[in-house]
Amino acid sequence: MNPFGEVNLALARYPISAKLWYIVNDQPTSFQTFREYSERFDIEEEFLDEKSNGFQLEKSLILLQLYF
Repeated sequence: MNPFGEVNLALARYPISAKLWYIVNDQPTSFQTFREYSERFDIEEEFLDEKSNGFQLEKSLILLQLYF
C-alpha cells in the first residue's frame, strides 16, 4: 500500500522555449492543469519582482501621490 495515495505525473514541453514541465499531483491532470500552473507561476514571478527580486518597492520608500 502506498502511504502517499495515488500520484499522477504529467510531462509536457513548451513549444516556444522548449522548456520541460513536470507536474506531480494527487488529482488527474490534463492540458488545463498546465494552463493553471502556468498562470500560477506567472503570478508568483510578478509578486517576487514587486516584493524583492527586481523592484524592491518596499525598500525604495517611493510614495504614490494621486492628483485629481
